Amino acid sequence: MSTRKKKKIAIATTTNDTRDTRLPNPGAVLTRSYKDHVYRVTVKSDGFVWRGKHYRSVSGAAKAITGYGAVDGFAFFGLK
Repeated sequence: MSTRKKKKIAIATTTNDTRDTRLPNPGAVLTRSYKDHVYRVTVKSDGFVWRGKHYRSVSGAAKAITGYGAVDGFAFFGLK
């Protein structure tokens, strides 16, 4: 195996094992009141779930809730 391939494998492994420290552990529920509704998003090991739909990022879930194209999910859920 070449050196280049070894680097790619090491990077992929490191990236998959690293989780943003601002995120709560899988199983936690992020709760946010927005426009007179309470929204609950479940943290999973591979993303987030809201209303049965899976999102890859906390920002993706926040965008779905607000309907806006650009939302900082960490700020929306107070995770900063």
